[in-house]
Amino acid sequence: MRRLNESATYRKEVAEFVLEGIRLIEDAINTGAIPKEIFYTEGLLKRETGERLFARLSSLGSDIFMVEDALLERLSDTVTSQGIIGIFEAPKASFDDFIYSKEKGLLILDAIQDPGNTGTLIRTAAAFDFSGILLLPGCSDVFNPKTLRATAGSIFRIPVVNSNSTDGAIEKVRASGFKLVVAHSSEGKYIDEINLGRYPAIVVGNEGHGPSKEIIEFADELVMLPMANDVESLNAAVAGSLLIYESFRRRRKIKPCK
Repeated sequence: MRRLNESATYRKEVAEFVLEGIRLIEDAINTGAIPKEIFYTEGLLKRETGERLFARLSSLGSDIFMVEDALLERLSDTVTSQGIIGIFEAPKASFDDFIYSKEKGLLILDAIQDPGNTGTLIRTAAAFDFSGILLLPGCSDVFNPKTLRATAGSIFRIPVVNSNSTDGAIEKVRASGFKLVVAHSSEGKYIDEINLGRYPAIVVGNEGHGPSKEIIEFADELVMLPMANDVESLNAAVAGSLLIYESFRRRRKIKPCK
């Protein structure tokens, strides 16, 4: 479990990851995920929410082990453990998942390195019904414990796919009919000047350097957010979330073809 928490390479090798805390594990099983193993302390059962979760887990057929508080603290990635940790299989997803519902739009993360930003954008894309998320090289690991906490359980609600090649992935995105809309801090059109309603693939670039040159060259549109008070730029997760919501808002107004 410590290796799963600490090593992205090991998580990828075994296709497993760790979730910790009552809320995250409850969110996971609400989506139909079943943990392979659960470790808990006696203190979990002293909370009403913990007792209720334990009853649900007991009915799922997972391996459940009670351990001493000191051991769970050693396994924990948080400052204050809630008394429960679980090992889950990584959700399986492929590029085809995006194509089946491409009218909803696609989120592409380009070298987003902060786990909190990655997790927040996954959560936002799930909340506003995007078809999926494509992670280009250089992004933080989606199953990093900090990323998972930021997703608030949304990792099970939306397909997330990693790509080893920027050029190959973007060519496939465009060939599939998506319109590549790249967020930029100082170039392009303002958000109210472009069409975000149907088949957008919204790209959010690196926190410090913005979108890569390859992405900019492939872009169908560069998009900016109008801002007041001479603010230069927004946090990547905030800017991306605004674009995701605006795409969702416009999509809701589009009537289906008869």
